Amino acid sequence: MICYVVMVANQMASASILSLPLPLMSFLWGTLSVPRPTETFWITIITYTEVIIIVKYIFQFNFISWNNQNFSSAISPPNIIGIEKTDYYAKYDLAVLFVVFFHTIILKSLGLWKDRISIGNGSLPKDDSKMYISKEEKEVSGSNRNNMNVSVQSNDDKIGKTSGHKLSKQKSYFDGMCHYLEPFKEFFNNLFSTQQLTVDVYVYMFFCDFINFFIIAFGYWAFGAGTDEGLTSYFQENNVPTSFLIMLLTQFGLIIIDRALYLRKCILGKLIFQIFTVFIVHLWMFFILPAVTFRQFTTKEFNPPMLWYFVKCIYLLLSAFQLRSGYPTRILTNCFCKHYNYINVILFKGYLLIPFLYDIRTMMDWMWTDTSLNLTNWLKLEDIYSNTFILKCWRRAEDDYPVPRGIKYASTKKYGIGGSLVMLIIFIIWFPLLLFALRNTVGDPNIPYECTLELAISEYEPIFKVSARREALKILTETEWDNTLYTFQKEPSAMTFLTNYHAKDTALISLSGNSASFWTISSPSQDALIKELKSDNVLKMKLSLAFFRTVNKYSDSEKIVTNEYEIPLINKTARNLIASVLKGEENKTSIVIDKIFPKYLRVLVKGNVIPVKEFAKFDPTENISLNEKLYSRSLLISLKSGNFNNLTSRTQWWEVQEYCNKSNFPFSFLRVDDCKYLRILIFNDRVFPSKFYLISRYGIIGLYTTFVMLVSHMIRSNFVAGSSYFIMFQDMPYVDRILKLCLDIYLVRESGEFSLEEDLFAELLFLYRSPESIVKWTKYPD
Repeated sequence: MICYVVMVANQMASASILSLPLPLMSFLWGTLSVPRPTETFWITIITYTEVIIIVKYIFQFNFISWNNQNFSSAISPPNIIGIEKTDYYAKYDLAVLFVVFFHTIILKSLGLWKDRISIGNGSLPKDDSKMYISKEEKEVSGSNRNNMNVSVQSNDDKIGKTSGHKLSKQKSYFDGMCHYLEPFKEFFNNLFSTQQLTVDVYVYMFFCDFINFFIIAFGYWAFGAGTDEGLTSYFQENNVPTSFLIMLLTQFGLIIIDRALYLRKCILGKLIFQIFTVFIVHLWMFFILPAVTFRQFTTKEFNPPMLWYFVKCIYLLLSAFQLRSGYPTRILTNCFCKHYNYINVILFKGYLLIPFLYDIRTMMDWMWTDTSLNLTNWLKLEDIYSNTFILKCWRRAEDDYPVPRGIKYASTKKYGIGGSLVMLIIFIIWFPLLLFALRNTVGDPNIPYECTLELAISEYEPIFKVSARREALKILTETEWDNTLYTFQKEPSAMTFLTNYHAKDTALISLSGNSASFWTISSPSQDALIKELKSDNVLKMKLSLAFFRTVNKYSDSEKIVTNEYEIPLINKTARNLIASVLKGEENKTSIVIDKIFPKYLRVLVKGNVIPVKEFAKFDPTENISLNEKLYSRSLLISLKSGNFNNLTSRTQWWEVQEYCNKSNFPFSFLRVDDCKYLRILIFNDRVFPSKFYLISRYGIIGLYTTFVMLVSHMIRSNFVAGSSYFIMFQDMPYVDRILKLCLDIYLVRESGEFSLEEDLFAELLFLYRSPESIVKWTKYPD
């Protein structure tokens, strides 16, 4: 076994054509030889390894043309063949030689180096036995010549001499072919007619394939052109690559085929499957995969394929051992039902919880097992056996740890078991609230990367548009954050709000006061607006803000829009000023729009952006702001016009500025001492890390309606309520007789006694239909 592992390690380190025959010979010759690999096999391995070392040594000299070139391609000929120049080109080959030589010494010391055949009551080496047999034949043939009457050849013999010579040539050619094919015939005869003790290593083979399934799922980035996030990223993006699906289906199909061969006990099919698997695995790993991924198999970033290949090699060694030993005569139960204890019952219950695993295994067993039962009866039998096995495990545990009668239950056990369950239920109940309460503590900061502001009069063309990108979104420093806390330290509501955030969650946005585009209102619309301004129609000044942020690295950017801020234009003076400006009568006049511009905003993970009302004191009687400067501010708007060289007509644009003065700066605690920009201080809720994205994406209500309610239903249906309906089938004091009846059904089925199988299953059904019979069958023996 150690020799095979070293050969596999050599191939993993070299990944070349030169070293490829070593694992192929191991998996298709050495591991399949019965009863053990022959002397020829070990001599072949030694000779070929020495040849590899010599060939690699020859190509280490500088006069080889490609040794002076740097081959970065994963499929370059020197790399694929294995003749590139390296510092330690033969260290793994020497390790193979050392291990194989050490193994041959052990074989010789044990007398197992020469192959032996049976003669009479003893055994002799093959060469000696041939000499001994040839000597006997010589003596027998000599005695037969002494007793033979010598006669003169007839004319017919002389005529047939020429044709006999031709026949003798054909016979000698045929004998020669048979002589060279005799080792192959003997190899397969020994493999198919083995009389060794059969073994069952299917569970370990399935475990290897099961591990490889998850290696492909979570390490697909190394098997193709995928991301390094594996299965999680594809599920979050709702996008599955075709190659990824093909690889998973292929791995799943190999598991199904192996299970079918195991149930049918087909040695020939298993041998064909073994040969096919060996060639496909090595062709894919060492030739196709480097060509697809443009990475050598030996690179450090290629860990998932290397791990997959190593686990697959363990599978191939176990599979070869299964072939050499033969399949077991009877396959009665699964691996978890061999013993009756706590470990087995826990493993078996976990196996039952895996979706569809128990179901597909049961149906495959029915498909590929000779039986007279239909699928419905088969499922009933499996269900009865599963429940009986679990009861047997509990009864065995009760026997091993008996509880005396009339003794109150120990307080330590009550608090240990009951307390653990109560704490688990409490955790499940409060888990959604706890998760979202800790979001600003364990979450990742997520500052918006763009902010857009629009100002419009009712439904007319917006008069002002401006955007601020990353360079205009300044995250607060620790000093600025401390100044903010100091400013609001006497405001309890504001301090309560600020304790949920940090400096890295807060940013100051500076929007330019000049519109990013010209005012492109048409002349009829402008005339209509002037007319409405001079009338008594209701007009509103609307301000809207839009923030762009990446919710998580798996989704596209999300646009978060605030509720529009609307201020009715009821001031006749302001309305007449705007109308005059639009007519061109007043060009330099600025119009004041009262209390429309928010100063503090909270950017939620989802939904609209909301103003921070904790920064404003309100009188509960009059419902008016006593500190409005901390909540919203007024704006000054003015219309500008001018001619540009590339435009023939006169253009118009609006300028907007905060209404402030030297004694009333909007953010004095942040050292802002001008009113040139429109500034907003935003507080950003953190987003959960990518590991919690699948859980947090549903929100608090979603978690309560799915996770919490589902777990509650499972606990109530399995532990709290409904147990009274199953007392007859769960509280059986002694289940050995029922368990033995189930095993008898498996046994007669494996023996081909299908009529007896039906009779025993009918008896089992009658037993479960009769409560009186169950009571009698489950009594303790006298």
